[in-house]
Amino acid sequence: MIWINTNVWGFSNKERKRESVVQFAIGSNSKDTIDFASIVKGNTELVEASINRDTLKIVSENRSFFYPFGRYKSISLIRSHNPLFNIIIEKAKLPNRSFTNIYKLIYKNSFVKLIKDPDLEGLGVVSGKIKDKGLKLQNGVEVGMTKSAFLNLYFNDSAPQFEKIKVVEIISGAAGIWHYYYFKDDVLSSIAFDSDYVLDGI
Repeated sequence: MIWINTNVWGFSNKERKRESVVQFAIGSNSKDTIDFASIVKGNTELVEASINRDTLKIVSENRSFFYPFGRYKSISLIRSHNPLFNIIIEKAKLPNRSFTNIYKLIYKNSFVKLIKDPDLEGLGVVSGKIKDKGLKLQNGVEVGMTKSAFLNLYFNDSAPQFEKIKVVEIISGAAGIWHYYYFKDDVLSSIAFDSDYVLDGI
């Protein structure tokens, strides 16, 4: 049996949202039930949480997940705050067939692609993959950190079901971006980003 109470979108009060994310059952036995609302940190702004096999899925309205490296309105600002990245410019075709610049930030075997979106307060993430140590997200997450340290950023307490987690998927409820955090031997080995941008040529 797998179920979760997700009827939260109609609430405007954050506390009511958190109270509505009550439990997630991964089995028929009551001891397998996680009360996410009791262990999640307030700044996580949790909308929904679930576990499917080895994957923990989190939906959050925290805007920081939409800007994992920080909110910047220009490439020069990103360069000054993330000096490890080299930046190249690629071209991509929009659905209206016009072209736009894609800014590809590269460090060793890692990359992040950004786009200037007039609807955003900063440059948006198109896609990316982080495999190398030394690149920190704005919340301090980096390849090489332990799974427990990672989960401590979002939860005040652990749960036995967290022990089997090998992938954490975080979805920004504020906009269409997905984070994937991959763990090997309880250590963060890589990070991937995806988005709902529709672009050709990237």
